[in-house]
Amino acid sequence: MTVTAVALTCFGALLVLALAINFRRSRTPTFLFFFTVMFVLSYAVAPVTLIAWGTPRAFPYPTRFLQPEAPLAVVAIIACYIVTYVAYTSPLGATAAAHVSLRWRVSRGISHSLYAMLLVAGVGGMAIFIHRYGGLDAVLAAASRIRSGAVERDNLGAIARMFGICLPFAFWIYFARFYVRLHADGIRMFRYVAPNLQLVVIAGLAAIAIWYGTISAGRLGLIMIALIPYLTMVMVRGDLNLKVLVPLVVVAAGVILFGKTVIFASLLGPDDIVSAIALAVELIDLRAAVLAIVMEFAHPFISLNAAISHVASDVSPRYFGEWPLGILFYLKLFGLSVPDSIAYLNTYLIRGEWESTVPPGIVALFWYEATLPGVLIESTVFGIAGRFLNDLLLRVGTDRPALLPFYLYAGFNYGGFVVYGEPRVMVMAHGVPILAAAVVLLFCYQMTFHVRRKTALKRPSPQTTPAAS
Repeated sequence: MTVTAVALTCFGALLVLALAINFRRSRTPTFLFFFTVMFVLSYAVAPVTLIAWGTPRAFPYPTRFLQPEAPLAVVAIIACYIVTYVAYTSPLGATAAAHVSLRWRVSRGISHSLYAMLLVAGVGGMAIFIHRYGGLDAVLAAASRIRSGAVERDNLGAIARMFGICLPFAFWIYFARFYVRLHADGIRMFRYVAPNLQLVVIAGLAAIAIWYGTISAGRLGLIMIALIPYLTMVMVRGDLNLKVLVPLVVVAAGVILFGKTVIFASLLGPDDIVSAIALAVELIDLRAAVLAIVMEFAHPFISLNAAISHVASDVSPRYFGEWPLGILFYLKLFGLSVPDSIAYLNTYLIRGEWESTVPPGIVALFWYEATLPGVLIESTVFGIAGRFLNDLLLRVGTDRPALLPFYLYAGFNYGGFVVYGEPRVMVMAHGVPILAAAVVLLFCYQMTFHVRRKTALKRPSPQTTPAAS
């Protein structure tokens, strides 16, 4: 193994150990937990595996950017994590969150209204999306190409599709509300009719959420549909519950290995699903399967090497302009001229194509902004912001456990930003949940901001001073 691979292996091993110790102590999946998991996958597991095993024939990136000796890239990776960790664990973000007071101010009936709004928004959005892309059969047949941007984008259909995430949210929130009651009352609650009917509702919402995940053609989305309810159970119970974890891991492994095959075969009927799974199992190659998964996380390291090779030499730094551009980019939908996002430049430097198919990942994004100073500055801000959001949303979830899915989803995507590292993608993929969380905070909570000031010690007044004996 090369020096780079050894350094990243040791760094990744230390992060995994710290992750296990931290989770054992807190029993809560924090934003830092999700960030560390995705950081290890993107900047330790993926590059080390590709350097050690070699790249497969279908590797979609030039191998010159998978440099066996990339000391500056290793420095940037370690610096990004350490600075983010220090900023996250500093009192700045936690203190800022503590200065926000929250008080629930709506009636319990809001829960049913919330489910109804989520279902209407989700079903309506997916109906418009399916209609604009030629019907259900056409969407299922081209789901993967639509997701990757290979199909010509329909602006209205793309916006409508963003509301589809409301369907899994309806399932997650209803499940969280049900499980909190089950944990408190135990199985004796099933003596009544209502809880049994709620199980039927949960099954129906789960089916709708899986249908959405199938249309979205994303294996991670399908895994999240089951993982967020499991993590909700972990947070309510305070333990891992191995009876649920082991089957979940088995199912998740099956989805990762055979997910695309099963999704596409499902278009042709149940017989084809069975034969497709049997063929996939028969032809499975462990090395090829591992490399196929690793390639999903290869682009952050590739992009970092590309950024280091070109920024400041023949490409000007972006100087922190990518964050406002992440929102302003969507003015293109209304015919306005807006500069292209960082993914276009990153794809051009790697593949020579002016497309947005290769997102940079978090470290490369920070390097594109201002090289190594950009990594240090933006990692600091990212860590502080993560701790602020973690503490604020965790308080909301603790106060109203039915809202724990908002906290978990936000944590997933705080970690997910490590992989895509582009504000534009964050707004496009998660704009609707961000908007929904903002609506809940603004309309369901009374929020007040206060600044705690240190008060000087008061001297005792002459009236209260004890008389001399």
